[in-house]
Amino acid sequence: MTGPRLRGMTLTVTERCNLRCGYCYVPVDRGRTMSDEIAAAAVDLFARHAAGDGEVSLSFFGGEPFLSTELMGRSIERTRRAMGSGRRVRVATPTNGTLLEGERLDFCREHGIEVTISLDGTEPSGERPFAGGGDSIERLLPLLPSILALGPAARVTARMTVTPSNVGRLAENVAALDRIGFRRIVFLPAFELEWGDEAVEAWGREHRRIGTWLVGLHGAGRRPPDLPTWRGVESRLIFGKPRRACGAGVRLVAVAPDGGIHPCYRFVFAADNESWRLGHVFAGLTNREALAVFATLDPTFAKPQDGDCATCPACDGCTFFCPALGHWILRDPLAIPAVACRLSRVQVEAIRPYAAGGSRAATRPARRRIRLAAAAAVATAVTGAAAASCDSAGPTPVDAADLVADAPADAGGDADADAGEEIGPGVCPVGADADAGEEIGPGVCPVGADADADAADDVPGPGTCPVPGLC
Repeated sequence: MTGPRLRGMTLTVTERCNLRCGYCYVPVDRGRTMSDEIAAAAVDLFARHAAGDGEVSLSFFGGEPFLSTELMGRSIERTRRAMGSGRRVRVATPTNGTLLEGERLDFCREHGIEVTISLDGTEPSGERPFAGGGDSIERLLPLLPSILALGPAARVTARMTVTPSNVGRLAENVAALDRIGFRRIVFLPAFELEWGDEAVEAWGREHRRIGTWLVGLHGAGRRPPDLPTWRGVESRLIFGKPRRACGAGVRLVAVAPDGGIHPCYRFVFAADNESWRLGHVFAGLTNREALAVFATLDPTFAKPQDGDCATCPACDGCTFFCPALGHWILRDPLAIPAVACRLSRVQVEAIRPYAAGGSRAATRPARRRIRLAAAAAVATAVTGAAAASCDSAGPTPVDAADLVADAPADAGGDADADAGEEIGPGVCPVGADADAGEEIGPGVCPVGADADADAADDVPGPGTCPVPGLC
């Protein structure tokens, strides 16, 4: 049998949605919904092309997937039967969360579904209204305690879409989501929007504020949330690992409501996507030319719209490589849009001081190195921010104490096991771990750092300042 050896499949079960988010690219008003026949054929194809062993992932996408809960349930059960009782099927879905109560919440618990809650903060923003009007955050906030209580049976992630309109509140929104209990927070820019100079500058400034906040949490003895977007850049800077392809069209595919098979869910909704359509669930993976292209995608040969990667000052920390966005904006899976380069450069330079651990740190395990690096670099980072604040045109640094004052003390808990994840801050629904083949939850594309907590001799203890004389 030829074709990809799949680790993950995404079913776009519906285009319908009860929200009308301003930055959403899904044609929710068209409202196509996947049939039982299409879903069953997709699952059967997944089983035929599944990799020989190890965990596989089934994810859902919309619209709002929980408008098709019954179809999701039948697909989960069929996938688990098809894969066999000895094989774990990881199930995940993004959701706006506004329908997650009662039977739907029980459904998540029963099937162990990992949910990624799409929200951009805890205050009304005007960007995520209901179809009939009214900001969705007012409906979502009362539901979050029950959603977060899903606990270890379903890893709950917050997924923030950063836009030019809300980027100036990124740091405070991350801190707010941490305070209400999210232990994993992903923030990714909406690359398709118009990012002017002011918004790009704010993206960098907000990363510096997040860095100050993280150091404050460590200094107060409080465990920070996992920030995969931040950790991805930090890990690249510390370990020097190369960018890798996400696995779209090779280890994972997405199925449209009409049964078309695409490299990932972004290709489902991209214009002029027929040349990259891999086949149909009833006919199989028939587009050998497109399959061959995705099997050989290599970020080494990426084509930035402006300049080149080799001479970019942020090359050592950049994690961006997204064939879907390359096609979406420039009609070329190997292309890197100029907006992605601009945002990546300011992001890397903002995070760089916090990854400056020196040669002694380079011999330590990942989490230990990262935590030590943050403490070692805080003087440089905060001093630089303070200097900038003296310039009337410069940003004002955030006071770490202000951001962490209301943060809950860490009660212990699990260590992040996603060691070695090397997927950049793209938008794939199921990110394939380039090192270990692990499939990550929908809407995340995270890069994790391994969790070594044995750093008591290097990291300041509770109540101590990470840099004497600063606090």
